[in-house]
Amino acid sequence: MNHRPFEDWIFSEEPLSPVERADLEAHLQACVACQKLSTNWQEVSGALHTAPMLSPAPGFSSRWQERLATDRTRHQRRLTVLMLVANLGGAWLLFLLLGVTLFPLVVSPTPVVLAGAYRLAAFVASLALALDFVVTFLGTLLGVLPASLWVAVCVMVGALFALWIITFERLSSRRRVLV
Repeated sequence: MNHRPFEDWIFSEEPLSPVERADLEAHLQACVACQKLSTNWQEVSGALHTAPMLSPAPGFSSRWQERLATDRTRHQRRLTVLMLVANLGGAWLLFLLLGVTLFPLVVSPTPVVLAGAYRLAAFVASLALALDFVVTFLGTLLGVLPASLWVAVCVMVGALFALWIITFERLSSRRRVLV
């Protein structure tokens, strides 16, 4: 048997409809478990409603506020110490790694300078090669594709750029929320 709706009705603070009241009464006549539940709940509910309201000890709110302020200060100090230790540990680790990395430079800087010069020369050569490729590719495309297609591509790129700016502006603007 499904006791769920009847249990909800027993604990409900809101008045039941006449149909629900009749169904509950019929169920309580047949179900011993729900009868016990209803009787016990009526006793507990009555005790709760008739119990006197206790007032706190004198000075409760001021003691509570002081303890809250002390707890917040203690928590803030704990976070500050934790962040200080984490930052000092991270700085110590970075200085250690920097020292290990720069140790060969202190011993003899010649290989490091030569490696840097080689990488710079390789980067400049790669840049020149890429520029030569782009110039050749664009020169070939200009000869192959008609001017009307170039105009259409430029218009589409401009429209996409304008759409991107509008979208970015709308997404990054502040929104006011009315309360």
